[in-house]
Amino acid sequence: MASLPSLTSTLFSKAFKKFRELYPKVNIDLKEGSPNEVFKMVNERTVDFGLSSSPFKQLDSMTLIHDHIIAVSSKGHIEKNIIDLSIPPDTLVINKPAYETIMDKIPAKKSLNNDQILLVQNAETAIEMVNDDIGIGIISNYTIDTLGKSFFKYPIDPKISLEVGLFSNDLNDLTPIASEFVRLIKEENPYILTT
Repeated sequence: MASLPSLTSTLFSKAFKKFRELYPKVNIDLKEGSPNEVFKMVNERTVDFGLSSSPFKQLDSMTLIHDHIIAVSSKGHIEKNIIDLSIPPDTLVINKPAYETIMDKIPAKKSLNNDQILLVQNAETAIEMVNDDIGIGIISNYTIDTLGKSFFKYPIDPKISLEVGLFSNDLNDLTPIASEFVRLIKEENPYILTT
């Protein structure tokens, strides 16, 4: 199985705990990576399924959470109430998964000012850097709600929506162990869509 690190510590962790209780002798091989890396592992059949953010491209997918990218700050006052990604008021601290999502979804006419971006590997690092007032965090709303501290949230321009989901080459043809793990991910997480 492959997952974004932030999803490993939230969605995967709860299911893993329950799985270990039910099947203590079964080992799980978990690989972590960015959205592009998780997609590649699934596409190349290195793992049974992935847990990541959209787009899922041609792979069979199941949306678990509707999400969007937001700006966060530890400071209560930012001059503009909407953070324009092309002309940010401060350094943007962006974790790699959020950056890949933004680059995949941002309109061509809206480019990011790379001189004002501090790109970090994972969400936890971005959150700590925002907490230390290094800049404005650009992160998914789900991630900040599940991992973050109390930050001030701001919408971004352009708006970027995404889905968090499970995907594989064929979700109906997973191994029995992978199928059980998928069931537990859906069962053990209150954030999962019920429809």
